[in-house]
Amino acid sequence: MRDIFITRDPSGEGFRVVWTWAWRGSTLGTASSPDLMTWSHQTEVPIMKDVPAVRNVWAPETYWDSGAKQWLLIWSSAVDGMTDGNRIWAARTADFTTYSKPTIFYDPGFVVIDATMFHRHLDGKDVVVFVVKDQSIDPLRYQIRWTSGPGVEGSWGPLSGPITESWSEGPSVIQVGAKWIVYYDHYRAPRARYEGVQTADWIHWTSVNGKMHFPDYAKHGSFFRVTDAEAERLLSRHDPPVAATPLPQNSQQPNPRTANPGWVIHHSHWWC
Repeated sequence: MRDIFITRDPSGEGFRVVWTWAWRGSTLGTASSPDLMTWSHQTEVPIMKDVPAVRNVWAPETYWDSGAKQWLLIWSSAVDGMTDGNRIWAARTADFTTYSKPTIFYDPGFVVIDATMFHRHLDGKDVVVFVVKDQSIDPLRYQIRWTSGPGVEGSWGPLSGPITESWSEGPSVIQVGAKWIVYYDHYRAPRARYEGVQTADWIHWTSVNGKMHFPDYAKHGSFFRVTDAEAERLLSRHDPPVAATPLPQNSQQPNPRTANPGWVIHHSHWWC
């Protein structure tokens, strides 16, 4: 289980989780919970089974479309003979049982992965911010960029310039007061760690690395708001964190996209 994305049901009751099922293949995973404590059976969804040349289904996320009364499900897939690498794909579902035919959702003309969305209110305007990793190799990017649109279906404006250094992926966005923070996994040694940048206007960005602390080896996950009662239940269930075992000198932390998919520690989620 990796690239975990949890969101609350639009009714306010219960939660839905989706995740990367495997490094290769045509499926993603999903489950549900009434309380974050007990979870349904883990269901493997063959979302790209009718696309025979698909290589992968990575980092799915799901968003409720209040107008259409259904879930928009997005993820990254590369399809041999169709694109030169990953693009953002999408399907729709009302019940996580039946799904629409998947289509390319976002194609800026180069490789992109790890898309996430955030509803933003700024200067009297409400938009959906769409954040992706630019996976371009020539010139080398591997950086986080963003665009915006009127709703979860877009349409999307021009991409911003990079807001992170190279070797960054897995963005997640939260608002703290009058500022927004984009957290991401800076996954290349010698500074492989979870990092963040903040902005008040989505133009000027500053690092918040000195103000944040996450568990060692934290990787691509998701943020969502919980009540005090929900947080207390979660804390009562789990043991206190233990110190991570130091890595041998000159070693590199495992990349979440190449590590053993059974290493759940690399695919944690956090609450705020």
